[in-house]
Amino acid sequence: MTGLRVAILSSRRGWHTAQLMRRFSERGHRPVLARYEAIVAHLAGGRLTSGDEDLDATDAIFARIIPAGTLEQVIYRVDALHRLEERGIPVVNSPRAIERTVDKFWTSATLERAGVPTPETVVCERLDDALAAFRRMGDAVVKPLFGSMGRGLVRISDEETAYRVLRAIVSIGG
Repeated sequence: MTGLRVAILSSRRGWHTAQLMRRFSERGHRPVLARYEAIVAHLAGGRLTSGDEDLDATDAIFARIIPAGTLEQVIYRVDALHRLEERGIPVVNSPRAIERTVDKFWTSATLERAGVPTPETVVCERLDDALAAFRRMGDAVVKPLFGSMGRGLVRISDEETAYRVLRAIVSIGG
């Protein structure tokens, strides 16, 4: 018997997908690389594909980082994972886990609720609220609510920089 056919969903090829493909192959599985951006839902036929890959014909889905996109694109990609999971295909990292951990507010709230010590955190939308929080802290790391790999992180330690950084973030809807 041959191993499992595992689709690795990613936005691009890289060292991480190459490592995963190699490790799955070493264990006797048949990995295929599929792109999130190429997912097509064939509702009449009930299939999900990504390029030439029939995602419904896989034994498991290994979901890597969901690429940036519009809110609609990201929701569609996560919904596709939900659909595959509902069809009985194991999805590792589950869509529910992705939804809960992609949002730094929810992740921080979950950690706090579990008693895990976390740094003081303030999440807000208005510039005045952000500046008030900065003034209280005096030194802060500003992070986008959604993101990874350190993108968008800024450490601010003076009020002029805080004002400029926070004003820029608010102006783009951050």
